[in-house]
Amino acid sequence: MNKQIKWLSYWASITGLVFQLIAFLPLQPLKTTIDLINYSSYLSPGINLSFIRNSLFEYRNSDNPFVANYFLLAFYFVMLVGAMLYAKSKGKEKRLLAFSFSIIALFKAFSILVIIISYIKYFAMYSGASHAIFALNLLVAAGWTFIAHHALKLLLANTEVMKSTNDSALSLLIYQKASLNQRFIHHILDLIMSILMFSGALVAIFREELSGLASLAGERTVIYLIIFVSRFIYLIMFEGLLGISPAKLLTSSIVINENGSSIGFKAAFLRTLSRHIPLEAFSFFGDNGWHDTISKTMVVKTNSEGFSATRFLWFIPAFIAMGICGYVGHELYDDYKSYKYQEGKHEDKISAIQRKLTNLNTSYLIKFEDVESSYFSSPAYYLKVEEVKDDVISASILFIENPYQYKNSELEALYLKNKAFSDSIMLNKSLLAEAMTLKYDDYKKGDRRGIDLFKDGKRYEIEKIYRLFAPAIEDKGTGGMGNGTLSLRMCNYGWPCDLVEIENIEGDMIWENQLPQRLETTNYDSFGSFRLEASNVTRGKNYAFIFTVQDSLGNRYRYQVKGLNMERKCQVVEEILVD
Repeated sequence: MNKQIKWLSYWASITGLVFQLIAFLPLQPLKTTIDLINYSSYLSPGINLSFIRNSLFEYRNSDNPFVANYFLLAFYFVMLVGAMLYAKSKGKEKRLLAFSFSIIALFKAFSILVIIISYIKYFAMYSGASHAIFALNLLVAAGWTFIAHHALKLLLANTEVMKSTNDSALSLLIYQKASLNQRFIHHILDLIMSILMFSGALVAIFREELSGLASLAGERTVIYLIIFVSRFIYLIMFEGLLGISPAKLLTSSIVINENGSSIGFKAAFLRTLSRHIPLEAFSFFGDNGWHDTISKTMVVKTNSEGFSATRFLWFIPAFIAMGICGYVGHELYDDYKSYKYQEGKHEDKISAIQRKLTNLNTSYLIKFEDVESSYFSSPAYYLKVEEVKDDVISASILFIENPYQYKNSELEALYLKNKAFSDSIMLNKSLLAEAMTLKYDDYKKGDRRGIDLFKDGKRYEIEKIYRLFAPAIEDKGTGGMGNGTLSLRMCNYGWPCDLVEIENIEGDMIWENQLPQRLETTNYDSFGSFRLEASNVTRGKNYAFIFTVQDSLGNRYRYQVKGLNMERKCQVVEEILVD
């Protein structure tokens, strides 16, 4: 057993798994931590397996900037199992490791070409630091190409073609050919691996050219072209250089000329080209496939000192079980995150309602919904507070059939239009406190509280309390963060106003907004939304600030924002009204 191979395979597989699993952690790392992890990842093979688009079969977390690739998780797991089998068999079982190192070697060799082409193609976009990163990427790709190729040579050093005699008297030697089932496995697995290894890189490099071709010949033609080129590169390089492919390594097979010599690039080219002859796949129902006959080659068995091939069958249920467990676990984790997010939103809504009920005045409009009605289609009753005296509230009743299409300014207009004809109601403030489902679990299960507001047997619950005849700033939860900057998208659904002040509470943000900044009323097409823009922001550190808006009457409204990265909460903390 070669100890170099053993420890190198452990290192490559474990580091590869670690840098993939980081994406699943609930991290919100600092920029320095992100840079450290990114540069540390050069210590792993750093290959990329994707199907046409890199975004497919990836796991992304809005908080965690790292991305996991499910194909790579499976690949590094296979490599780790291969390392353990290699150690357990004392170096005899080499197939999984040979499979893994062959993929790393060719991918990193191809990466050198990709890096150089990208550098030439986008040279004008490179700055001083970018040139250094280009050199580092090139050096790392060359280093891993050498390491993986060296490991593969050691693993294949004692490979011999299996022969047997067909006539003991004549002692004629013949080669033991790979079975039809094995050839089918070669075809399917090599096709999949060629697409995973090269399609994503080809799309990334030639994105503009492929987009233009798609507009002329159609997207399906482009996909066929990508698959054709990926397979061409894959088979010519593997069979031309080594006479093998990753799939053939798993079945202990090799491609040789009919005279027993190693094939070269010419034979590999003919084999690959003839594979695309129509109906070529059916030629295997004869003695040889057409791509064997045309290129005068054959696929034969090599010696294998490892475990019987049938013992690898346990990988199939193991991988299926691992995939099911991974999928179920991932879905459960996503469900849990979604639950906690919705629970937090519900708690924020209840907190905002309770805060406004405590300071209830004649500028508030209280929205009630029937707890038994559908969330999106139910009509709503609005109570416009007209008078607050001790614990008694007098309010006008406004009924709206489709409430979700109205914002603050439109609700004001509807109230003023119908005020003279509206019915009125009197109720106690203490009763309003019961018109909320405090626990999210009860709300989700439909066990909502509500009050018999109109004595009609129906229960109504407070959905929201609007502040009328004033600015109404809402955080849309979107924006962007990167390179030390922060952009938070806000909307003003109430009166036009001016942003007059931004004051840091936590953090040393430098605000880029030119004050005073006019904030117009936002339409539903987002026209009129505005952004709070800051620099000197550190990813992974909490921030808090208060921004103040002022309306045309001189009233001021102070909003507090607390957050971490793009997750934040925004609420009114003070109203300074002019008498």
